[in-house]
Order: sequence, then C-alpha cells, then structure tokens
Amino acid sequence: HKTKYGGLFGVFSGKLSNLTYRFSGRIEIKGDSYTDNELVINCGALAGTFKGTIENCNISSTGSIFVYSQRKTATAYVGGIAGQFLNGHINNSNINIGGSLSAANKIMNTEEDEKLDATNNKLVVGGIAAHTEQIGANIADVPYIKNSDVIIGAGISTNDECNKTVGGELGTGIIG
Repeated sequence: HKTKYGGLFGVFSGKLSNLTYRFSGRIEIKGDSYTDNELVINCGALAGTFKGTIENCNISSTGSIFVYSQRKTATAYVGGIAGQFLNGHINNSNINIGGSLSAANKIMNTEEDEKLDATNNKLVVGGIAAHTEQIGANIADVPYIKNSDVIIGAGISTNDECNKTVGGELGTGIIG
C-alpha cells in the first residue's frame, strides 16, 4: 500500500523534550483518485506517525487538519498530535487541541464525486491521536499519558457512508 504523511514531522521516532510548539495553520492532504490500491494517510499537527516520548512540552493547535481520499479503499488517521501514536508516551506536558480535525471520503459537490464509491474507506479521527497501538510485547511500550494537562476543544468530524470512528482523545487503540 501507499502511505502519505502530514505534520511538522512526517514520521517521528524518538524523544521530544522541553519543546513549545504552536500550530495555527492548515494541513490538507488529498488522496490520489480512482485506483484500487490501498492508501493510508497519517496526519497530525506534530507528526503523521509518532513513535516515542513527549516530555516537558507545551503543544497547542488552533489550526485545521483536513484529509480526504478519492480512492476506493483508503484509511485516514487524523489526530491533533499525530495520526498514529505508536508506543507513545506523554509525560509532564500541556496539550491543548482546538481548531478542527476532519477526514472525508471525497471533495464534496464535484462531478467526480458522483463516480466514487468510497464505502470501503476507513476514517478515524481523535483529539490526540486517531490510532494508538503497542508494538511489541515490552510492557514499557504500552502507550500512556501521565502528569499532563490535556484539553480537547477541537471540532472533530468525518463524512459519508463508510467505516468511521471518532473519539475525543483517541479514535481507536490496541494494547497488548
């Protein structure tokens, strides 16, 4: 499958410490149209995919993140921090997610939309991350948030007839 990433970092693996980051712009990612190949889109204000630790950071977002796919089979992960937060940890940090987070099957009201059957798409949107997962059996890799202030005030949405999940902090999670 093909993967597209959006954020300050497309993919981040490691540790962020003592960072102040304010996102107030717009990230928009469009999936390619009309192919049968699977597409995965990971998008967040900080990273498309984040694997690691955020520690002693102040992160705020008042911008908007909009992802849409015109493919027949696509998965879009949209989150305030990251689309996918793998083995992620947030310690002693302040997270404030405002603005808007959205994923859609298609651009609305165009002639091309009428040709698109996007009911197999999976749209997942979450305030911090659309998807979090523990990769590996090490107990230290269990995702967590501790000693942190988290405020989610974002408008979170998906559209259309498809497989969709929307969550205040996390869209979906797999632990274990």
